[in-house]
Amino acid sequence: VIAKIVHNLRTWGDDQEVVKRTLVLLATLVQGGMGTPAGPMLLQLDATQELLRSHSAASLPFVSVPGNERYRTTLHLTLCQTLLMSSDDAEASGAFQSFLAPILEALRSLRDADARGELCTEANRRTLIGAC
Repeated sequence: VIAKIVHNLRTWGDDQEVVKRTLVLLATLVQGGMGTPAGPMLLQLDATQELLRSHSAASLPFVSVPGNERYRTTLHLTLCQTLLMSSDDAEASGAFQSFLAPILEALRSLRDADARGELCTEANRRTLIGAC
């Protein structure tokens, strides 16, 4: 199911209805809309670990599609909930740091662009929106 979720987000990123329904499915799985939350169990899956490490526009193009800003926020919220529902310490396991890596990389690129005096571009505006 997680592999299908990732596939939908990679393939149908320009279809807001597919993105919305896919993220609702992910959130329902994590939060346990029909009973016990599956978040801790989902963390054991390789596909979930990959999603936690690779949630940038390079891996999930839907996050850079104009109009998908709220869905990117939903994805980040759901991934954070997945991390925080685990009884394991996400900080100690490195999972939280892995989750933050794409966001920190985007912020570093903005810092470097500012140092070069190239901060005020459309690409950097989108990068900032994507990081927040």
